[in-house]
Amino acid sequence: MWKVLIVDDSFVDRKLLVEILKNKADCDIASSAKEAVEACNLAINDNKPYDVILLDVEMPDINGIEFLWSVRSI
Repeated sequence: MWKVLIVDDSFVDRKLLVEILKNKADCDIASSAKEAVEACNLAINDNKPYDVILLDVEMPDINGIEFLWSVRSI
């Protein structure tokens, strides 16, 4: 089973993706890029990094591109 992080500021979109992936992936969710960075750090520290990150590009605090740059530097 895949380990997936869903990053989206829309509650409805997060719920929909979790529902679609429920039989194929173990999903964690984050409602902001800041939460997602914390989740990625925790996953890496636990030696269980995410296989896939589904990311909304337009978010209020940090946009998806900036988030990608921060994750790639971990």
